Amino acid sequence: MDSYTTQNKENVHLEKDQRLIIFLLTSSKVSYIGTKNVNGTILFKFSPKEAAKDEINIFYSGKCLVEAGKLLDASVRFKNELFRAKYNY
Repeated sequence: MDSYTTQNKENVHLEKDQRLIIFLLTSSKVSYIGTKNVNGTILFKFSPKEAAKDEINIFYSGKCLVEAGKLLDASVRFKNELFRAKYNY
């Protein structure tokens, strides 16, 4: 199991085959579900088993929140706000 420490010293533990997805906020007016860090990022844990081959559905607490584009680098819409997505492996 991998562990990451966020900017606000929160530990994020990833189970086997999970990935950490960091969404960079482009607007401070966004309401969201997830973990916001002091540097303005939102963290989601993501399992490849929940995704199609070329597209990602991000699940958090059992709900599909957003759909991302291609792997590795994607622009995604969440509550009609544009985010940049960065995938840490």
